Amino acid sequence: MNERTTINVDDYRQKMGPNMKRIFSAVAGIVLIVILAISSVYMVDADSVGVVWTLGKITDETQPGIHLKIPLVQRVDNVPVKQVFRREIGF
Repeated sequence: MNERTTINVDDYRQKMGPNMKRIFSAVAGIVLIVILAISSVYMVDADSVGVVWTLGKITDETQPGIHLKIPLVQRVDNVPVKQVFRREIGF
């Protein structure tokens, strides 16, 4: 009942064949492409304007809707422009 099963890693690698490294690289590449594609799409709300920062410098303003950006290079801030902020001072 208490038999131990030992797995030899070298035998496992030989059974999987030399293509295992290529398969792993392909899967990792596909995952990376999907992550970059998803992170390149952004949406600006209807009551906002998107301020696009490229390498820390403001480069563009975008109107409401769906837009594309360069991942890891550009950043977008949604700035509400149709909201009125009021502060009552006095009586």
